[in-house]
Formats: sequence, structure tokens, C-alpha cells
Amino acid sequence: MGLTFLCPHCKTQYLGVWFSNPLDGGAQATPDLNPAPRWLRTGDTFETLTLTPSIDASASGHWHGHIHNGEIV
Repeated sequence: MGLTFLCPHCKTQYLGVWFSNPLDGGAQATPDLNPAPRWLRTGDTFETLTLTPSIDASASGHWHGHIHNGEIV
């Protein structure tokens, strides 16, 4: 349904993103379990993962960037 990863900016906090299209092809989790926003996922492995739009946690002092073909940029 989503993933968490270590913030590339501070390397002390984890960021989480929810997929609008879960990997298993099932329905999204209900909004009370994981509220918006949600990211469109392409790729079936970490190495091929691309998320859109960008991930912007800069309002809380964290990273703003992209995950494209498994690369954090």
C-alpha cells in the first residue's frame, strides 16, 4: 500500500508515502487508515520504482525530491 524510507536530507527521520495503486493490485486502504496525499506508483521492485508527483516534506524541514527508476533524486 506504500513504503517508508529514511529521509535523504536529514537521515534521522523516516518519511512515508501511500500508493494510489497498491503493488498487489488490490484496493487502496481506507482514508481513515492512510489519508491523502497518495502517489502513483510504476515499477514492481525498488530498483524500478517511480513515484509521481514529487515527495515534498520540506514544510517540516525534510527532503523534497523524486524517486525515479529506483533512484532518489
